[in-house]
Amino acid sequence: MLELLWFIGYCREFPSQLAERIGGHPEWNRHVKYEAIKKGYVTVYRTKYRQRVIRSLRLTPLGLEYIAKKDSTVFPFVMAQQDTNSGSRNITERILRYHAQATALIMARNAGAVFLPGEKPSLLANPLASSAPYDPRKIYYYPVQEFRTAIQEPGRRTDQSVKTVAKSSRLLGVIICGRYCHCLYYTGHSRMYWLAGTEENMVAALEQVLRLRGIAVEVFSEVIIGTKMSVAQKLMKVETQHSSRYFTISDRYNNIFFITNDHRGDALLGVIADQKKQMEINRRALDGFIPPLDTKFYDAMTPDRRRPVVLGYLCDLFTFSNLSAYLDGFEEPAIVLCYDYQLNAIQSIVETPIEVRVMKGGDTI
Repeated sequence: MLELLWFIGYCREFPSQLAERIGGHPEWNRHVKYEAIKKGYVTVYRTKYRQRVIRSLRLTPLGLEYIAKKDSTVFPFVMAQQDTNSGSRNITERILRYHAQATALIMARNAGAVFLPGEKPSLLANPLASSAPYDPRKIYYYPVQEFRTAIQEPGRRTDQSVKTVAKSSRLLGVIICGRYCHCLYYTGHSRMYWLAGTEENMVAALEQVLRLRGIAVEVFSEVIIGTKMSVAQKLMKVETQHSSRYFTISDRYNNIFFITNDHRGDALLGVIADQKKQMEINRRALDGFIPPLDTKFYDAMTPDRRRPVVLGYLCDLFTFSNLSAYLDGFEEPAIVLCYDYQLNAIQSIVETPIEVRVMKGGDTI
């Protein structure tokens, strides 16, 4: 109960369906959510947006008292996040933006990321800012608000053009682990349009802030959160060089991963952020294949050396957009390995001769 109420208060507006993924079994989480509503710790605000019912959980004064009594150390974090602008709280677009931010936070937390300000390195130049030393072995999550504050910090970054880019970006947050930086985006309902140039400029601003703080990030990737795998098919219909108000596959990033907004997406985000987990999964998935030749276009070969094998379970849309059915040096089309729930969507994305298979262990995520 404490954990549920804390996250609802910390996120200000919390999507009702997301409460099932905070921790533990979904059925038990659902029971705790209904119990919190019954006891008056939480209220449900309902509204409509484009013929879709939006249910948002909000913390009540009783809920604040419960958190203060149970754990006074985490209570200040909730109070610091409470929305003081009550006059615009019922604006639907504002609620949806908070819901998207809550989704990114919970998915990053389920992926093993540290997100509390005092437990991660500060992005501010102010030496009084509370922070922990940077550890490249840990996974950190930074909401976009923290980057905006760092970019606009007085006396350090006064470039007005950078400030404008930071305000208009659709970015939700950033996951950092070692030299890898993953930018989280959400494809759900939003009044903000996707502007590829703006997002690319935002990534450049992120890189500058991180380097000033001593965090040397070299690889930037985009992680798109969607409701289901069919959204990935919609994203791939837009050609790489053409603009779209929805999303555009941009070569500014090293990778463009797609994950679903459910427990399987939580697990896949954890694999994307953790290179050790990737190596373990790759080793198991490629068991029975032979190592590739000196190339970066495929991951293994079939024992007869007639077909290349590509790992596609990370659902890298950028890789799929550049994947040819017949690679140089092979007589037969390529094989793509993925999880079972990704099979149909990836098969519709890649060229027809390419065979998409469920990899070893691909039905356990």
